[in-house]
Amino acid sequence: MPAASPRSLTLQCEENRFIKLPSTGEEGFADAAARDSHVRSFPSSLLASKSQRLLATGQTPFPSDIDQCTAFCFDDGNQFYDLLGSFVHERLLDSERTSFTAAPVKSRSKDPLDVVSISLGYGIFAFSHQGEVMLAIHQEVGNPVGTGCGVSTLKSLTLLAAGQNRETMLRQLCATVYASATKELATDSFKLLRWDTRRQYWRRECIVQARPLSSVIMNPEQKDKILNDLAEFLAADTKEFYSLHGIPYKRAYLLHGVPGAGKTSLIQAIAGHFKRQVCYLSPAHPDMTDDNLRAAFQSVPSKSVIVLEDIDSLFSETREGKVAASPLTFSGLLNAMDGIGAAEGQLIFLTTNCRDKLDAALIRNGRIDVHVHFPWATRHQMEEYWCQYYPSAPHDMAEQFGQQLQAQLGARNLPTAALQHFFVVHRKCNPAEALDALGDIVKEMDERASEDVKAAEQKRKMEAQAKEEANALEEGVKVEARYRGGSRHYKGKIIHKRLNGTFDILYDDGDKEMGVSSDLIKSANDEVQEKKVEAEAGNIDDQALVAPAINNVTSLLCGAVMGIVLFKGLLRV
Repeated sequence: MPAASPRSLTLQCEENRFIKLPSTGEEGFADAAARDSHVRSFPSSLLASKSQRLLATGQTPFPSDIDQCTAFCFDDGNQFYDLLGSFVHERLLDSERTSFTAAPVKSRSKDPLDVVSISLGYGIFAFSHQGEVMLAIHQEVGNPVGTGCGVSTLKSLTLLAAGQNRETMLRQLCATVYASATKELATDSFKLLRWDTRRQYWRRECIVQARPLSSVIMNPEQKDKILNDLAEFLAADTKEFYSLHGIPYKRAYLLHGVPGAGKTSLIQAIAGHFKRQVCYLSPAHPDMTDDNLRAAFQSVPSKSVIVLEDIDSLFSETREGKVAASPLTFSGLLNAMDGIGAAEGQLIFLTTNCRDKLDAALIRNGRIDVHVHFPWATRHQMEEYWCQYYPSAPHDMAEQFGQQLQAQLGARNLPTAALQHFFVVHRKCNPAEALDALGDIVKEMDERASEDVKAAEQKRKMEAQAKEEANALEEGVKVEARYRGGSRHYKGKIIHKRLNGTFDILYDDGDKEMGVSSDLIKSANDEVQEKKVEAEAGNIDDQALVAPAINNVTSLLCGAVMGIVLFKGLLRV
């Protein structure tokens, strides 16, 4: 049979021989498949050859006619692409293990082979599912193209089932793979997902060992407050109450306080305790637009914790963006938080070191439900840390540790991260030795404080210089700027000066760039000054070259004159 033409493929799709996966309601995966999947043509002779090979190895013959098959197709931008690729690889027939893709991976195993991960290669593969032989076609389609992430080639994975109208069976297969990928983990671990801004789906990054709640040492009242609130929110009758009163079934927490006080540790411990996967968002990413962030919130998997760390670093008190390369707007952030879609029961955690710098609209009731403060280490936390690392030591040693540490600290403030650091560094010490080394905490704090003072002074000088240079940059001034932070400068002019000290530039070729920082810009005056310096340097070099030459000529002339005088004297004689 000749290769199927685009028109015949279209007709086959209309006749349900080739299926674009319809919505299954499973967290948007199926919707993504319906949007992104499309049929890839391939030579029918390869299908006939594969059928003959299966027959020769004693397997159930597979139809050699493409019209007698049903296919599901997935592009590499579809989340099912990776899930099904792993599924097929694990179920290949013994005779089909001929093509693999290898990649290095991190491994704690002593076996050197474990540092190499193999996955499904390119080609046509036969695999078994519930006793039935099926085919998978893994291929690259089209020519390489340039993307924001470099050169890329479109890849696709197509599953073929023998017979027409087998879409129900293929949908069940996809549902099985999805259920396996989203099954609950043990309480001591959780899945970490990150939002892929380019493909717009939640990509599983790794499985993380969760911290036990007991290891997060904080104010007992605050700890009980958040845990009791979580338990109440996740109770069976709470969802019904929210639905009855038309309230979006979500809960948002703001963890605020000093750095190194355990905010991220608490989130990880909560994820493991309540069997939730953690979805990290990077709202400052250059590709994170308002629509992109809204899509991330709307497609969050069920039983997830959404995390936005250091939320105060995104926008100023005037709601202008602090990150020059980020297109996200303040209203876009609010709309995304308010517009969580079909996935309900989500937990949202925002962290900040400076709650007073957040806009009141962001942390009002309805957007943020619970505020949890993380202060500097207290006497209670000092003693609890001691008991955790030296559980068998006498209790009075914990009291002694807290008392002596507070006395040595004086007016200094100590983050709990410094306490943990001390016990990790002195992990081989017995209780008495650790108590004797107590002064190391204060010593290291003083050393770091001295370094911070020097760094702050250096930063202040650099900021003053940058401010002085930025003051010379005004609207209408012709400049040269490094487009998107590149190494080359392009000519243009400033069309707007923002309140946060960045600039909007219109380049001579018509391109516009918003929010360019002053360190990426040099004015025309800078260029003139540079040329002047170069010219002066050139004059100096020229003088350095000309002066010796003049001296040489002068010497020659003087010598010639002396020779003529002597010659005339000889003639007279």
